[in-house]
Amino acid sequence: TSHSDRIVIQVGALDLIGIKAELVALTQDMTYLSAVPAALQDLSFNALAPVSSAQAQPVAGYTGDSTDPVLERLVQFDMNRGTMQLQFSEPVPLDSLIFSGLTLHSSGNGRGTNVTLTGGTATHTTDAHTVVEVTLLAADLRLLKLDAGLLTGLATTFVSMLNATVTDESQLFAPAVSATSAIQASVYIGDTTFPFLLRFNLDMDNGELSMTFDDVMDVTSVEFDKISLRAAANATADDSVVTLTRGRVLSGNGYEVRLQLGQADRDAVKSRPLLAASLATSHLSLTAEAMADVAAQHVQEVSARLVTNYTGDTTAPKLVDFAVDLDAGE
Repeated sequence: TSHSDRIVIQVGALDLIGIKAELVALTQDMTYLSAVPAALQDLSFNALAPVSSAQAQPVAGYTGDSTDPVLERLVQFDMNRGTMQLQFSEPVPLDSLIFSGLTLHSSGNGRGTNVTLTGGTATHTTDAHTVVEVTLLAADLRLLKLDAGLLTGLATTFVSMLNATVTDESQLFAPAVSATSAIQASVYIGDTTFPFLLRFNLDMDNGELSMTFDDVMDVTSVEFDKISLRAAANATADDSVVTLTRGRVLSGNGYEVRLQLGQADRDAVKSRPLLAASLATSHLSLTAEAMADVAAQHVQEVSARLVTNYTGDTTAPKLVDFAVDLDAGE
């Protein structure tokens, strides 16, 4: 404005975001102004009389926020951490986010495959509260990783959003981002983390070995001869160790890998009284080549892990056949 007793100040975009993030001027009753002498001076170069915070001036005229928050960018998707960052045009409170309003797509035109979130957690990554980092649920991340054509790189990472999935502090709804105009990720971080064995269970009655990992495993990558059962963590003797030779995979790709031991391997274990006869004598070893996750990252080597749940052999043996040799008396 020109020289006058009334001054109009255009608040900068970053300052406006800061005001909204700090919940300042949210309503007329919440809007006051303080100023230091250096803020301005009159035409005689007299500095402004200070207005302290304790005596802040209430606003005389007030127009509230009527601008909807807009989803501007999918800043990044991180398959390692299972997170994505969403940037909005205005600060948005975390408790307003409806996770089921977010869908991840393999393309930006509505074709291809997609997964809609069922939950998660959210945090702000900036003081401005315009960037929200969403940590996906393990179940949703599993579905994403099981889809070989979804979220494998920038070209297959897009997000859409339903109307009113999030609101700003003025209770204004963010408009929808349709599946046919889905927003592509600016940065994609692939899965480079080696999967880790969390626990394993052994059922000697049914000859089943189940392993639970912290990542989605590719069961077609299982190498039986890289898996061993040990009587103790440091066992090396032949009567205390059996390296598997063959078997059958009972599960599909996922966090749990279930194996049916081959009959020869089951017999080999049972013929060693010191091995897998109890919880205390059941340990598992894996080499890095034993299996890999769906991103082709090999499992972290396991020297020896004690079984979590053990089921002993309770099946009575059955006579299958017999032979008689009268000459030898046998």
